[in-house]
Amino acid sequence: MYQNPYGIIAADYYLPGTPVDVRDWAPLLGVAPELVQALISNGCRYFHMGEGESDLSLSMAAFERLLKRAGIAAREVDYLIHANTQPFSIPEPPRSVVAELAAAFDLQPKLAFGITHLGCASVFAAIEAACALLQSDPDAHYVAIVTADRVFDEPFRLRKDQGIQSDGSSALLIGRGEGLGRLASLCLRYFPKLDGGPASPQFEALHGTFNWAYTKTATAEALQQARLTMRDIGIFLPTNSEAPLWLSLGRSLGAEDHQMFTENTRRRGHACCANLAINLVDAGFEHLAAGHPVLAAAQSNNGAYAAFTLLPPGATAEGR
Repeated sequence: MYQNPYGIIAADYYLPGTPVDVRDWAPLLGVAPELVQALISNGCRYFHMGEGESDLSLSMAAFERLLKRAGIAAREVDYLIHANTQPFSIPEPPRSVVAELAAAFDLQPKLAFGITHLGCASVFAAIEAACALLQSDPDAHYVAIVTADRVFDEPFRLRKDQGIQSDGSSALLIGRGEGLGRLASLCLRYFPKLDGGPASPQFEALHGTFNWAYTKTATAEALQQARLTMRDIGIFLPTNSEAPLWLSLGRSLGAEDHQMFTENTRRRGHACCANLAINLVDAGFEHLAAGHPVLAAAQSNNGAYAAFTLLPPGATAEGR
């Protein structure tokens, strides 16, 4: 449990354009009808394409929405973190998202940096870093986290028959106090033997063997740290792909299917690090407002796994 109460003050996201139906898009790229049917059977359907968008423009759109939703000025942000899943979803160095975002919004952060190479768990690592910054700096009030990820070659949108990549971005504001939900636990686990990612058939086979178990390990530990069980959880927010895997994992932890929020696999597509804010805004905050704790989790293809729990304002682990 965190010694000091840090919470998610606000969150928002940006998905460019209108939703694209995989049934319309797939024939244009020569995708086999059998694969399209398998994707739909596994809960996939719509996704977003950011034609003409850059990582910076995506980040700026999400950050602007965050400031508006939170009702704060950009200068009130003390620290700025950029998290991304795709290691190439950054401007060409020496340019950087944090530097150009700071210039565009006249930010003056005490520190600005990026977190990557942890796949979709990168945004959870950014939240952990945000809490550490707030703990180490008693004068700081807010840490802003922005994410942006894009697909650079259209055939790579498909995650086999389990997911469809979306271009998208998000922004989270972490601060002192409970906000919309207080962090009761945050678990990050790393398995270095899987760090090679899908670089070879051997690594891909290892991921297929261990992903489910390692994701469950991190998720179960987050529940244990917060002294919660699945019976206490209002909704479980996974990433927006591999819906059958997540449903199986949830059941193994004692979740009912109605607790598993897999609708956005169909509605939004897999927007990588933005999945967390997307699902919080679309479903998680509603449950927190109703007094129900929220569980969220993410996995990667390079050995990083993460999960956290949020408590509703006014709640404690003992007094839910």
